[in-house]
Amino acid sequence: MNKSQLFSIGSAITTMGFAHASIINTPTAATVSVFQAGAAVELFDDLPALSITSYSPVAVPGANQFHSRNLANPGLPEFNSGGATFNNPASNPGVPVGVFDPSGGIAANFNSPNNVLGPIELDGANNDLAFGNGFMEVIFQVPVSKVGFWVTSGAVTMILKDTSNINLAAGDVTVVGTAGNFIGIERPGADIGGITLLASAAAASFTLDDFTSSLTTVPEVSGSWPLLGLGAVFWLSRRTGKNSRR
Repeated sequence: MNKSQLFSIGSAITTMGFAHASIINTPTAATVSVFQAGAAVELFDDLPALSITSYSPVAVPGANQFHSRNLANPGLPEFNSGGATFNNPASNPGVPVGVFDPSGGIAANFNSPNNVLGPIELDGANNDLAFGNGFMEVIFQVPVSKVGFWVTSGAVTMILKDTSNINLAAGDVTVVGTAGNFIGIERPGADIGGITLLASAAAASFTLDDFTSSLTTVPEVSGSWPLLGLGAVFWLSRRTGKNSRR
C-alpha cells in the first residue's frame, strides 16, 4: 500500500468523525429523545399561559408574554416576535412571544402538558395579538450546535443564523416542519447564533413546544473515530513499511 492510498484511507476515516451535521424531521419520540440527549429542553409549562380554544387572533395579556428566563444571562435563549437587538437583547428584547394553553377542540396540541409558545404582534390599537403573525426569532448570545422543537400547530420554516444575524450558508441550515413533527438541526460546531422561524403559509401562524438547544458537538462514540482513523493509518503504515523491507 503506497502513501497515497494511506492518505485516502486516513482522510475518509477522519471525515467520518467530523462530518456530524444532520437534520431531524420526525414524529417519532424515540428519535427525538436521542436528539435531545444532553441538551437543554425548555418546556414552558410553569409559565403563566393564556387559555385558547382556537387559533383565531387573540389579544395576549402581559402576564402571558415571554422573552427569556433571564434576559441578563447571555447563556439562555431569548425569544421574540421581531424587533430585538440581536447582539444585546437585554437592552432591547423586541416584541415578546405568547405562552398558550390549548384547550377545547385543540386541547391535544402540545407535546409536554400543557403550554406552547407562539409569535404575537402589536396591532394598531396597541394590543398584542397572537395568530396574525408568522414570525419568531430566537437569539443565542452564546452560540449552540443544535436546536429543535415540536411543531404543535401550523407549519414553520426554521432558518439558522450566525452571531451577526446573517443566515448560515453552508451545510444543514434550514428545515420545514408541520404540526406533529419535531424539527431540528445539529451541526459539527457551535456556530448557531440564532434562528428565524417563519410560518410556511401567508397570513398564518404556528406554535411550538419543548424547545431544545445544546452546545454539545460530536457524540462520544463519533468523537472516537478520528483517533481510530489515525490509529488505523499508523498501523497500516507500519505494515507497509515491514512489507517493503522483506
